[in-house]
Amino acid sequence: MSFDNIGTAMGLIFDELSKDKKSKVLIKQMDEATDDTAIKKGIVAAVARLRELGKNTLADDIVKKTKGFAF
Repeated sequence: MSFDNIGTAMGLIFDELSKDKKSKVLIKQMDEATDDTAIKKGIVAAVARLRELGKNTLADDIVKKTKGFAF
């Protein structure tokens, strides 16, 4: 588990989903998270949303980067 990778994964999530109307609440929850549990839940939900949008390669990359933390 690398905190740099987790930060990179979160950046990818924000970049990709910030313009997605259905993800606005998710992004806000992750941005305002006060503990690791909330961040983990946000990452898992973001990966699910990316898969819904057909962005499986990006979702797989985020899972890989957050292995041992959120997955």
